[in-house]
Amino acid sequence: MATIILAGVPGSMCREIAEVARDDKWRNHHQIAQIAVGSPRRQGQEIDIMEGCSVRLLTVEALPEAIREAGIQDPIVVDYTTPDTALANIGAYCSAGIPFVMGTTGFDAGEARRLVAASSVNAVISPNMAVPIILLQNVLGRLAREFQGALEGWSLAIRESHQTTKKDVSGTARAILPHLEALGAKPADPPISVIREEKTQRELGVPDGAIGGHGWHWYELKSPDHSVSVDFSHRINGRKVYAEGTLLAVDFLARHQSTPQNGYAFTMEDVLGAAQTT
Repeated sequence: MATIILAGVPGSMCREIAEVARDDKWRNHHQIAQIAVGSPRRQGQEIDIMEGCSVRLLTVEALPEAIREAGIQDPIVVDYTTPDTALANIGAYCSAGIPFVMGTTGFDAGEARRLVAASSVNAVISPNMAVPIILLQNVLGRLAREFQGALEGWSLAIRESHQTTKKDVSGTARAILPHLEALGAKPADPPISVIREEKTQRELGVPDGAIGGHGWHWYELKSPDHSVSVDFSHRINGRKVYAEGTLLAVDFLARHQSTPQNGYAFTMEDVLGAAQTT
């Protein structure tokens, strides 16, 4: 059974993961540690993240000693913090030899992979943990490789809407953009339009119950003479699908704790591919 140490408490994703981990599908796979990473200003505080689940907040620097004191075997950190702290956190996990799932977005992913490669830990790093979105990205990536330049001269507009608390541009949109560019589409300026105003989100149809947690994306392709348009979108309300994908990634890492492939930054495609062979 994997022991999950949440980083980003008391954030909404940490609460969602703790809630989903209680479902019958997951409860025999994971347990939530009673220590977690939170703001340095709240170090030592006890936080109730859900009914019957409280954690003591620590800084990331205090984590290794706390793990030893608690006697936690084979911990895995799940990080949903902020873009400005993500790389420092990754450096701390790597130095301490703690494998991790990084759900935070908006940081230098290349530098993150370099840090992991120079360490003894494995990690899963992905701009999106939702399984259906990972599948979409995979399909578009295959199209881009097989039909490079097929949409030469076409224009591309991308819009994304997330809750007002999301500080960075959608990692999903940024991951899909290069695939469409490889097909030949020319993005607008800016390439991704960001929507964070609740009034606009309601006008677009985001349900009231999802205003505080959603991910809606629109992709609009037009031929050079505008006689042909191809539009597609994906809409996620709530955070459960991200939590379920995160727990899949935790399972994957738990199976790769002691392998010759240490120091590797896996993707969610790696996670899903392994799930099909087990």
